[in-house]
Amino acid sequence: DYAPVSEVDDVGDSTDDDAPVELATADRDYLANWLNPVYLESNALTKLRDSFCEESSVQLHSFLRSDLAASVMATTMADDMTDELGADNAAGVNYEAGVRGGWRLVGPVHKQ
Repeated sequence: DYAPVSEVDDVGDSTDDDAPVELATADRDYLANWLNPVYLESNALTKLRDSFCEESSVQLHSFLRSDLAASVMATTMADDMTDELGADNAAGVNYEAGVRGGWRLVGPVHKQ
């Protein structure tokens, strides 16, 4: 039901670097399920675009909604404890960490 590529709302000519960035309503509504609302605002998107054009990179602090970020953090920390990962583990690197629930290793370790 959600089309990941939709038309943008009135951003003007795509070659106009000064045009504000606007998300289509469907895109904004869908992304609101996952992202911090500040990253859905036109002025924030425009500043991010401009920064990326200048620096070729951007850092997105608190990118996910706080409740989703907390859930991801709790889940990954619990999985890290299950896999005995983290600063408290002196056993070394476990190259099979996270391999469960349908996941499998593919390719050389340094490219996984």
